Amino acid sequence: MLAVAFTLYAALRQGCFYKHDGWLFVEWAEGVAPPFHNHYLYVTACNLAGRLGLDAFVACGLLSAAGTAIGVACLHLGLRGAGYGLRDALFVVGLVALNPAVLFFATVVEAHGPFFGGAGLAALLTARLVTRPTVVAAALVGLAVGVARGLHGTGAMMPAVLAAFGWLLARSRGVSLTRRHVVAGIVAMVIALAVVLGLPWVCGALGWSRSGGNLLEVWSDHPGFDARLGPLLGSLWQEWLFAMAPLSFVALVALLVRRVRRDAVVTLLALVPYTVMELGIGSIDEWGAYHLPWVLAGGVLAVHWLGRKPAAILLILSLGIALHRVVDHEAERGVDPDLGRRAVATAAGKPSLFLIWEDGHVDSLMLHGDRQVTRPVFLKNLTIVPRGAFQDAIVTQLTLLGALPSYLAQDARAALEDASRSLSGPELLRAIEARFRLRELDDSGFRGFRLEKR
Repeated sequence: MLAVAFTLYAALRQGCFYKHDGWLFVEWAEGVAPPFHNHYLYVTACNLAGRLGLDAFVACGLLSAAGTAIGVACLHLGLRGAGYGLRDALFVVGLVALNPAVLFFATVVEAHGPFFGGAGLAALLTARLVTRPTVVAAALVGLAVGVARGLHGTGAMMPAVLAAFGWLLARSRGVSLTRRHVVAGIVAMVIALAVVLGLPWVCGALGWSRSGGNLLEVWSDHPGFDARLGPLLGSLWQEWLFAMAPLSFVALVALLVRRVRRDAVVTLLALVPYTVMELGIGSIDEWGAYHLPWVLAGGVLAVHWLGRKPAAILLILSLGIALHRVVDHEAERGVDPDLGRRAVATAAGKPSLFLIWEDGHVDSLMLHGDRQVTRPVFLKNLTIVPRGAFQDAIVTQLTLLGALPSYLAQDARAALEDASRSLSGPELLRAIEARFRLRELDDSGFRGFRLEKR
């Protein structure tokens, strides 16, 4: 199962980044690791992947494929250990492995691919807890939650999903939940909470992560609490109902069926911690990344209720949606290999800064340029809010521009001139033009302007 899943994900590995974080992750793989970061285990994983002798982008992409494949294999082992027959186990695993959100993050450079490996490990140990409700089994589940949290901060919310997953396993296998299960579940929750709160301090003391025990440190960058219904429903639609389809729709429809209504309610209750997170963070646009573990419970519910034949139809539907999402994302990202090659030619071997506007153009320099020479500066991040919020960053960028050969892309200049596209762009452009002359380059190299000190 591990080999099959890894081969599939590796074959579909995307030739572009997902979002801005991927640029940083590749730098981690190249040894430019931050001394403090929340996802401390993922930082370590990136560093290890970078030592494989492969290009850092390829290594990080394969890390995502391997992490997700490990999660899928752990799920299969857990289901078989809980008494699932081979066919039923394969249908559950297939619905999870081919879920559009799971497959997508298995094919891009992101923390959520390796994170799913931690989620799958926790599911395996939860399945063992269902069949053998001991203190040791409970402790292992709690530690597994800590591993998942170390790979991504949202691992702190996994206990709700694991509780639903365990409930569904017991129901589908006819296991009666006893007082021992309740006690073991409480022990697992307590240990998970202790690990989630305590591990950041330990890793901070070791220099691996930011010290502190905030339960969900992703909140630290998103102060406030927005309880408005509209944004919350919009987020649930995009990050769960749409991203996790078809399993999400199955869970909703199951509410209408008396035989599995209670199971559907339990499955949907696993979303509560994620909903609280959405209230705290606000708008989320992550293709279902933060809700990824929920598919573990969703897959079990689907096969438990529908059986194999409907599950086979869902498998085909999932694969179709997933492949469309991967292909569409690569096309939308718009990576241009020629742009990277032109930048290399213009830099002529000298480390240089290239001021870029489009995400895909940064990808082009990162993937088809020379990362030691063609260094992109992503202007959009500096100009999407009023300049005052980024004043220090802009001053720093101007200082860098004076220290290295620097080039401004044609489309980046046009974007800076347009206040409707960048709130502080015109002011930044004026600051650049006050310090530098913009000398237009010929068409044989990078299309744009060389910045020359006045």
